[in-house]
Amino acid sequence: MSYQSISADNHLDLLWMPRDIWQKGLPAKLREAGPKVVETERGSVWEYEGELHGAAADGSSNATLLKILTDRGFEAPEGSLPPSDPKLLLEYMDQQGMYAAVTFGGLAWKGVKNPELRRAVYAVYNEYALEVMSAAPDRLVILPDVTACYPEEVPGQIEALAKRGVKAVEFPYWDAGAPLNEEVWEPTWSIAEEAGVRICGHLGIPGGAGSIPGRHRGANMAWASTVPMTVALPIANLIFSGVFERHPTLKFCFAETRIGWAPFFLDWMDRQVRIGRENDPRRVGAPERGDAIKLSLLPSEYFKRNVVLTFEDDTIGTELLNIPSAGLVETALWGGDYPHPQGIWGPNLERELGDLLEGVNEQTRKRVVFEHSAEFFDIRVPVAN
Repeated sequence: MSYQSISADNHLDLLWMPRDIWQKGLPAKLREAGPKVVETERGSVWEYEGELHGAAADGSSNATLLKILTDRGFEAPEGSLPPSDPKLLLEYMDQQGMYAAVTFGGLAWKGVKNPELRRAVYAVYNEYALEVMSAAPDRLVILPDVTACYPEEVPGQIEALAKRGVKAVEFPYWDAGAPLNEEVWEPTWSIAEEAGVRICGHLGIPGGAGSIPGRHRGANMAWASTVPMTVALPIANLIFSGVFERHPTLKFCFAETRIGWAPFFLDWMDRQVRIGRENDPRRVGAPERGDAIKLSLLPSEYFKRNVVLTFEDDTIGTELLNIPSAGLVETALWGGDYPHPQGIWGPNLERELGDLLEGVNEQTRKRVVFEHSAEFFDIRVPVAN
């Protein structure tokens, strides 16, 4: 068949995980505190560390939660867990004309507090991710996770995963144990670059779920409106600390950040260099610093060479794709956000993508929705006859 797209942002959330994954995979001493499905008055729910953490489709809530998929036009057998079932995943992808999907793990299980349990929960998820991916490695790119909260452990994790053929990992940058400009990350960047492993961070919640404000006087909406731009600081830290100067082939993907804000950000970073902010003697009260990093390129040039962003629906961003100076053709990847309700996915995907990218020239469209993802994630795609 003819494939028209690759999604650079799909999801395997806790919601859709089989109920026995962690209970089978965790050491016996950790199972009681580890993730499990319990039945409550409001249906089947995941529990860990004695607290409830959201709905579970592998239980009494299955029929209700499957409506997320059936309402979009997919068929979902009773009791099934399509986002974690490779057979159904591939069937759905074929219905959409989608060749491959890069899939991020959920946020909920990353909130485990006990360090020993957290490490074990990550390890069990990674084994499951690799198992699902093994059904079709070039189509189901299920990203294993590294424990960014423990920086010293990440290099060894990347090295071990690379030896198993992994080409990209999920790096929860919003939960990082140190800012990304700190020296502690150098071994991680070196090993990832040497192994050709892409570092992929999905938009998250800095400070954890407890940092989300309540619905008082618009605080929640104000917070939600600014979340995509929170990725700007980690990216700027990488650029201005010289990470991409020292590691020119290191690649980062930041998912679900959208793209419409990026052209201004690139130009604003360049402006910091143009006006010499780092060494400006007029900064009254600024401490003397001797650690300025010399960059041989403009920040925007590193960004275009080393960083990609994904979007599912961005009206301003898609309009800016037509403007070469915006720099989005070099950095934008489309990702459908399946199975999140706000995403663009389903049997009518080809038509919806046509509407989304109306007015974008065909070459750019193919680049953004297929070709660039194939290159970035080293996905072997069918060769047209």
